[in-house]
Amino acid sequence: ARGHHPTLTPTFTPNLQSNLHSNLHPHPHNPLPSQHQAAAMAPLKLYYTPTSCGAANYIVATMGGVTFESEQVDLGTHRTTSGTDFYTINPKGNVPTLVLEDGTKLTENIATLTYLADQGSDAALAPKGAARYRYLNKLGFVNSELHPAMGKLFSPHFTDSERAA
Repeated sequence: ARGHHPTLTPTFTPNLQSNLHSNLHPHPHNPLPSQHQAAAMAPLKLYYTPTSCGAANYIVATMGGVTFESEQVDLGTHRTTSGTDFYTINPKGNVPTLVLEDGTKLTENIATLTYLADQGSDAALAPKGAARYRYLNKLGFVNSELHPAMGKLFSPHFTDSERAA
């Protein structure tokens, strides 16, 4: 099935150190889920805001025909549309946050966009081979150079005169 189904609310460990450790270090005795475990795992879930860089993930997943669930996050209150404290999902509090089927969390745009593009049916979304590195180079530029400069245009913390500068 294509598209998203916004009904699942996964549970996560609220402990920051535990979350960071589990994201960076898969369990050495069971690094990949078995077929039986895979059947019981949750689908991909994307946490995003439609007015941030996280929206690009929603677009890529939709364009690629990826099956995923999604939930919007209010970055002012750090609450999801279901009322969950977003810091219990992502201790950094940033979007996008992509929760993979096995519970692994990706929280940086370069990783989430590349993962979603790789899952999609449109191979042109994330090229392979040498073109892959040019793709990652461009994503890195947007992430580190363009995004910070453009962010103030959309931030409620800046005045119109500060945005114009």
